[in-house]
Amino acid sequence: MSPVRIFLIDDDLDDQEIFTEALQEVDPELKCEAAGNGKLAIEKLKKMEQLPAAVFLDLNMPVMNGREFLTLVKKNEQLKEIPVVIYSTTNVKHTADEMMKLGASKVLSKPESFDKIVASIKSVLKELGL
Repeated sequence: MSPVRIFLIDDDLDDQEIFTEALQEVDPELKCEAAGNGKLAIEKLKKMEQLPAAVFLDLNMPVMNGREFLTLVKKNEQLKEIPVVIYSTTNVKHTADEMMKLGASKVLSKPESFDKIVASIKSVLKELGL
């Protein structure tokens, strides 16, 4: 059986590294791929032989932001079933409501500490059945 793959879309390299380390803490068998913006992410997703089990998506990025990415993915027949978790510092209720209406599975505010990041990822993956 192939390892479960998680795809992180975030332009902050430090956040990518911390997320990947936290994911390994949750389960060393999980594999993480990353892209620095929505446009790169779409290109990578279209080339993948095995789609990720979930996407964690930052909202504030250059080139193609999270909102634009989510809108495109949910209109794409091959990609629309992938659960998308908004993973951003944006913590405004109307933004969360809007993301859920666009098809996000969950909206998660980026936690401040490593332990909270691990706990949040573990909780979300459990909710998604992964």
